[in-house]
Amino acid sequence: FNVIFSQWFTINHEGVLRTYYLSVSSKATIDNPSPLIINLHGYGGSATQQLYYSQMNEYALDQNIMVVYPQGYTNSWNVYTYWDNNNLDDIGFISAMIDTISTDYNIDLDRIYACGMSNGGYMSYRLACDLSDKIAAFGSVTGNFMLNENQSCNPDREIPIIHLHGTLDNIVGY
Repeated sequence: FNVIFSQWFTINHEGVLRTYYLSVSSKATIDNPSPLIINLHGYGGSATQQLYYSQMNEYALDQNIMVVYPQGYTNSWNVYTYWDNNNLDDIGFISAMIDTISTDYNIDLDRIYACGMSNGGYMSYRLACDLSDKIAAFGSVTGNFMLNENQSCNPDREIPIIHLHGTLDNIVGY
């Protein structure tokens, strides 16, 4: 597939070094802005595992779509549940990551998408509530929508979401 490069990047968000793995298509040019997909790993997983598990680069790069695989702190995403493994501002991290990528690369700011598997799917729903001003649409595989005490989800627009979930899922109930 058409890839210019795939490499790790680091940003400092609120005093914590956060990393993400970015894959850029060889079709990306100054005159041809690329959509961006944010592909989020599951609980206990990693950006690298999500890269190989989802095989998204194999589809996206040929279509001039950049894919970024952020790394969750302690291999998880803070989705405001009792089982969270970190209390960092992951919404702020994803927002800062988008800003950094859009500064360094020609991405189509109207075509930024987020998807995730399991805990990454939960995080996609959090992003739909909290970052819908930057992300056009969302996808979740086996990650549910959680709305807990002291949270709200009042986006200013209708949010396109696709949710995929198997009825035989033993980890995250349908």
